[in-house]
Amino acid sequence: MRLQVKLLSVLDEKKFRRIGGCEEIQLKARIIVATNKDLEQCVANGTFREDLYYRINVLPIRIPSLAERKEDIPNLIDNFLKIYNEKYDSNKRISSCVYEALLMYNYPGNIRELKNIIERLVILSENNEISSYDIQRVLKIDKSVNDITNAPAEFEIVHLKERVENYEKQLLKAVAEKYKTTREQAKVLEIDQSTIVKKRKKYSL
Repeated sequence: MRLQVKLLSVLDEKKFRRIGGCEEIQLKARIIVATNKDLEQCVANGTFREDLYYRINVLPIRIPSLAERKEDIPNLIDNFLKIYNEKYDSNKRISSCVYEALLMYNYPGNIRELKNIIERLVILSENNEISSYDIQRVLKIDKSVNDITNAPAEFEIVHLKERVENYEKQLLKAVAEKYKTTREQAKVLEIDQSTIVKKRKKYSL
């Protein structure tokens, strides 16, 4: 909290002193602040100063989490796989069941977590094809991987975009059966209420 006081002072007065220095230096900069925390909740909890929050909250831009834009995951997987194949001089490829498991995962760490997962898979996999065994070691989601691995053969030919949409639709239906309002559904899925409304309209739910 003491650092927050100092930061607020710098933003208000637009000047600062170096550590151990005596001379005040004029600040000429544009400030961009990023966080993965709910600052309004932090203010309510008393862990973030309210005056600092309103001082930096001039033009808020919310970037949806990876869990809210699963349609981006296939391209990200392919891109990261290419990067780490080149980095480790390998030629790893991802099996369809691993792809599905990666699509189902919620990524609390967002894109950085997906990137780290792909790197670990490339490093840990002993074969050229990254298998369900590898993804189970990395994500510890045995049930979902086993369900996918045991899926019928025709499941393999479904396009990735269709898989994502099918999964989202099933998830939204399941959540709606348990939670009646879109506000409750959004809270459980940790996404915006507007995203719930938009996706329910998309899938005619």
